[in-house]
Order: sequence, then structure tokens, then C-alpha cells
Amino acid sequence: GNTWTPTIVGSIMALCAYPLYQWLAHVLDARGLALASAIAVTAYFVTLLIILTRQLGQGMGPLLRLGRVMIKMAAAAAASVWLCGQLALSLTEWSALGRGALIGVCSVMITIAAAHLMRVEEVRHLVRRVTRRLRA
Repeated sequence: GNTWTPTIVGSIMALCAYPLYQWLAHVLDARGLALASAIAVTAYFVTLLIILTRQLGQGMGPLLRLGRVMIKMAAAAAASVWLCGQLALSLTEWSALGRGALIGVCSVMITIAAAHLMRVEEVRHLVRRVTRRLRA
């Protein structure tokens, strides 16, 4: 397979991301490093996806569809983060393990529910399969 393309793109992205890491780490400390990593990995993914789409000659249709799904899933995850953050505020007396377990389960369920409501077909398919399995 073609291993040169991801290697070259990744090397270029690492060089370009270095100033971003420095700046965000200076401004936001550890959170800045996390944000810089998320930005760099997303840029790497999108760049490789565009290159692959062009090589396969399928046009921009699949790329646009993926973009719509990613935006919907980001919105679902954001809703989950906010709601679970509110829940966490009321669980201060719980043990760390209990808090983490409850918030983790709630986060997954809220994300799935929100994505289902936003008609993310992959999530809707998953929900149908699980529902069918539970009824059997």
C-alpha cells in the first residue's frame, strides 16, 4: 500500500502544528496542548481524506456527507458534555468511581440519543440493531 503519503503529510502537519502547540500551551496550559492535539489530528485526518477522495475519483459527495455526519456528532457530543457537566455538579458526595461510571454511561446514552434525533443514519442503524437484539 501507499505508506509514503500519510508519512509525508504527517511530517508536514507536525512541523506546521508545532507553533500552535507552543502558543496554545502558553495561553491555556495543559488544555492548550489537548486542544492543539485535537486540531492537528483533525487537520491530518481531513487532509488524508481529501487526498484519498481525489485518488478514488468519487468527487466531493462522500466527503460532504462525512462532514455533515461529523458536525451532527460534534453537536451531539457537545450536548452530552454540557448535560453531564451539569449532572457532575450534583454528584459531589459520590465516590470518584461512582461519579465516573454514572457520567460515562450518561454521556454515551445522551450522545446516542441526540445523534438519533438528528437522524445520523449510522446511529439509527445501531439503535435498531440493539432494539431488535433486546426484543429477541
